[in-house]
Amino acid sequence: MAPQLLVLVIMVMAYFLGSIPFAFIAGKINGIDIRTQGSGNVGATNTLRVLGPRWGFPVLFLDAAKGYLPVLFASLWFVPGEGCILQRVHVMMIAGVFAMVGHMFPIWLKFKGGKGVATGLGLMIGLAPPLIGIAFILFVVVVLIFRYVSLGSIVAALSLPAFFPILYSMGKDRDLFIFVLVIAVFVVYKHRSNITRLINGNESKLSLKKK
Repeated sequence: MAPQLLVLVIMVMAYFLGSIPFAFIAGKINGIDIRTQGSGNVGATNTLRVLGPRWGFPVLFLDAAKGYLPVLFASLWFVPGEGCILQRVHVMMIAGVFAMVGHMFPIWLKFKGGKGVATGLGLMIGLAPPLIGIAFILFVVVVLIFRYVSLGSIVAALSLPAFFPILYSMGKDRDLFIFVLVIAVFVVYKHRSNITRLINGNESKLSLKKK
């Protein structure tokens, strides 16, 4: 298969894998529409809030897998051909982006999906695991102290470009840095309503219910 055609296949595969609404499915199994419960977000945090850890953590894992697997597949499948300007890392980034787009704008839910944190976590595990280690620690610390998952997600996202120059070469890995920066900005943008609620003091705190 020509490299250009393979990139197209990877993009389509990544989008449709990313668009699987595991939170919505978990809600339906329990007889509810997750979009009408809690924050209304079709993601792992709202599933955790509404259905408890029994369903929230599996949805978190599956949403992360939606980001990781396309990146993994791209790294295994894509081999740059003659005349192809894309390198393997570029195709891995493309796969990750389309997985996130699928999660945020799933065709099955009229393009209204989640905020991309768990899926972004998965794709970053595939692309830059050292950064994810730092981001995860910061996320846990912030959530434990303040009990705001949204705040933890925002801090974790911003830590990715902040710590990149320490762990990577800004010259050699410039394209990866740009990608990480765009992902971080996009995640923060998707949390703009949460930021408003945090400022106003009416953001919901994490409470683990037993279901």
